Amino acid sequence: MLVSPSPLEEEIVDHVDSQTSALTFGSSSGSNFVIDPGVGTNILVNITNNASITDNANVSIVSSSGWNIVWARNSVPSIGDDIEINSNELVWIQFRVDVPFVENGAPLAGSKHPISVKAISEIDGLESYWNFTIEVTEVAGISIDSHDEIASIEPGQKILLPVSLRNTGNYPSNLVIQVQPMLDSGLPVEGTIPAQSFTNDGWAVGTFDLYKIENLGANESGTVLIEYAAPYRASAEIKVRISAYNEDEPLDIQRVNQTVNIERTRGVSIEFDDPNICRTIFPQTINNSETCHQNLAITNTGNFEDEFELQVLSNPIWSTVELGATTISLDKGETANGIDVEIGILNDTMARKTGEVTIGAFISGELIVIEKHEIIVDSVIDWKIESTNTTVENENLTLTLTFENTGNDLDGIMVSLDMDVTSNFGLIPPENAITDYSSENIRFFELRDVEPGESISFSAFATTPRGLEMNGTAQLEVMVQSIRQPALNFSCIENIDYLGENYN
Repeated sequence: MLVSPSPLEEEIVDHVDSQTSALTFGSSSGSNFVIDPGVGTNILVNITNNASITDNANVSIVSSSGWNIVWARNSVPSIGDDIEINSNELVWIQFRVDVPFVENGAPLAGSKHPISVKAISEIDGLESYWNFTIEVTEVAGISIDSHDEIASIEPGQKILLPVSLRNTGNYPSNLVIQVQPMLDSGLPVEGTIPAQSFTNDGWAVGTFDLYKIENLGANESGTVLIEYAAPYRASAEIKVRISAYNEDEPLDIQRVNQTVNIERTRGVSIEFDDPNICRTIFPQTINNSETCHQNLAITNTGNFEDEFELQVLSNPIWSTVELGATTISLDKGETANGIDVEIGILNDTMARKTGEVTIGAFISGELIVIEKHEIIVDSVIDWKIESTNTTVENENLTLTLTFENTGNDLDGIMVSLDMDVTSNFGLIPPENAITDYSSENIRFFELRDVEPGESISFSAFATTPRGLEMNGTAQLEVMVQSIRQPALNFSCIENIDYLGENYN
């Protein structure tokens, strides 16, 4: 493009001082040239030396735009070139201004960029200017600055994915965004077109916050949201093409692809209702086969319905554990309560033994979580009379008793002796018994720390009563109590016949 200014009609003073410069441009300042971005524009302007002598003028081109300016001279335009101009001579100055392409919204449409052609006279240093402006035309543009290429979603849930659009044109514009389902081949799903929303194969996809990309200024950004509503499936995938364009340039379309996958997470938690329940358990006996029942709760912590398997992973060898249910199906977030866990302690198991019952929850054969429950064997306090033996010799009765600790824990016995008629009687305790020697004959003792299954023997003696007036029968009573459980007691009575003095 070659632009020539209109001639400037000026009245030239005939009598000019021979030492005064008179450089005059052939066009008045104020011209405005409307140019398309990316175009090099040729400018042609003349300058006349109206002085009476030759002037060696320095001619330069000054611009604050930073644009590229070139001419067919040996010097840089901004520095200038010295041009010899004879008196009354007209010289043409030609140069090209390269208007840059619009990038990131600049140069703005309608903005005027000043450029000056300056001539400095060698005669007196006076400066003459021709000033003009270049105005840039409108250019539409758009870019998709950011988006998620891949995202995941839970079954049956929704997510919002941001897409940032930018008006890369040089004037305020409305931007448009559309979505379309795609095949794995990269082709659109048959029968679909780009639109603000669509449904396909159980998916619903739509665009939101579109007001944020309306009337965007040059190089201004706006973020819209694309909502994905997934079908309730364990696994699925959707591929979407996102198209965006400037409303004023609908054929200049920017496209990106986005893939959203349904991500199934599988998880389970199990928990005993109360750790104090079935913590201390009595062993089973021949006459009592009772067990303890604990409750277990299981929760599907995944994001989809699932099936779980419960197993007893370990338990002490002196215990038995049975599960009321082993296979359980649960919806997402569902909890099954009251799953019975039956725990038994084998007969003859010693008291105070401790151990753990470990329950595991499996998904598709994989152990996911375990839960442990501590159990303690409770004490069973029990005694039995193993044998009794009574002998009478020389009017002396001896009763020998043998007791067995048939419980499962250490215990002891308290033994006392009484007789309802005055006589010589007492106890013969085991060697390690604790006795009361305050009286001549022992009539009470304790025996402690008797091991389960251990037998102990002791004797009671009594002399046939003498010196009584009437005949009668005396009772010798041995009373035995458990130390740890006094309510467990035994009474052994022996009758001793005696004669009164009147019958001797």
